[in-house]
Amino acid sequence: MVKKQTTLQAFRKSILIVLVVAAMLAACAPAQSQEQIQSQVQTSVALTVQAQNSIGTFVAQTVEAQSGQALATATEIPTETPVATLTPVIIPSPTPYTTSSGGGGSYSSGDSSPANGQDYHCSVVGQAPRDSSPATILKTGDKLDVRWTIQNDGTKSWEAGSPWQYYSASIDSDAASDSSLPIITAGLNTGLASQVKSGDTVTLGMELTAPSSFASKNPIHITYYWVLILEGSKKVCHPWINVEVIRPGMTP
Repeated sequence: MVKKQTTLQAFRKSILIVLVVAAMLAACAPAQSQEQIQSQVQTSVALTVQAQNSIGTFVAQTVEAQSGQALATATEIPTETPVATLTPVIIPSPTPYTTSSGGGGSYSSGDSSPANGQDYHCSVVGQAPRDSSPATILKTGDKLDVRWTIQNDGTKSWEAGSPWQYYSASIDSDAASDSSLPIITAGLNTGLASQVKSGDTVTLGMELTAPSSFASKNPIHITYYWVLILEGSKKVCHPWINVEVIRPGMTP
């Protein structure tokens, strides 16, 4: 709008200049007829109007183009930048477990399920020597003392005098005749010397004697089990140890 008003003012100034120039020419030129002078003035005015119209058209086109560009700029909707979706990482919780040093593990009266409020339940929390240690490699006839530290993690106390005794054994050999080898063990304790309350521990042990001979051409392995008996017949704990037996000159 402002540009159009400026163009109109310029047009009026141009008309005024043409009239002034025509008057000066008429005064300075040789005597001309009134018709010639009028014709020259009209010609100058027509040329001025034509030039002014061209300017106006150009200005109008420029304003229209700028208006369209401004409108397009104003109405342009910015494109949203996609936001990366974060995938949650699930960190697993540590799984609780019962500490066991070598053979043994956790035991209850009649099964090996977790304590969960059971009357009688135990866990082996220590063993000497540990399974697969050099001390568990025996020559024929060797003796070995084994001790287990056992925790009462049931709800009831273990009464003094509860028996501690040999339970069973298994022999791993490539000679069938070795399955009947004599198993020789003796308790380092005959039973509980005092009451063991819930949460307390007690150390029980046994002495084993390796067979004096065997038929296999390779080392044999024997697993010894001992058991704690509560209330006369409940076999609550039966820790174990595995030993390797070799003959002199045999490589473990």
